Amino acid sequence: MSSARVLKLIETVLRWWKDRRKRDGFSSTLWELITLLWEFLRDSTPERRRRRYGDVQYDWDKQGQYDERHRGLAESVAGDVSFSLSAYRTCTFS
Repeated sequence: MSSARVLKLIETVLRWWKDRRKRDGFSSTLWELITLLWEFLRDSTPERRRRRYGDVQYDWDKQGQYDERHRGLAESVAGDVSFSLSAYRTCTFS
């Protein structure tokens, strides 16, 4: 992973942390971060990937393309965090 991607990932996580901590408080934000990291690690296991994407060798042989499977670590974490940021904006539902 390049240093630019690492810096972008850190920046994204820190922005998420500051926004959530201000809105929900420290303990709630910490719990949510732990939950997000646990889900990310669980979804990154080979068994979970097989369940989600099926037989990768078959897809490779047939030239199947699925966007999420081709994301790297930084893109996956940044996407999960940014989805968390944008999914619950209260002004959207007002």
